[in-house]
Amino acid sequence: MASKVRPSPAATGFALEILALLVEIIGSDSKLREWFDQLTARSAVERRNAIYALSEKMKSTGKEPDAIVAFRLMADPRVFSAARLALCHR
Repeated sequence: MASKVRPSPAATGFALEILALLVEIIGSDSKLREWFDQLTARSAVERRNAIYALSEKMKSTGKEPDAIVAFRLMADPRVFSAARLALCHR
């Protein structure tokens, strides 16, 4: 039986910080929240493409690098689901 690799507490803490940043950014902007909510109806590939497109737009307009990284991580379905869940409870 294979054992599961568990992330270190530092990695888990960083992941939670990124998730918190995502929720803060999305939850504080009504247009961004509407955009995010529309992503739930898209396929994983369409969602990933939309997320990457927005992160490139953010980069070209000089947005904070940490915010760009957070948005790119949201292309991972697990991160997207966690952000969606956190936003539902906000």
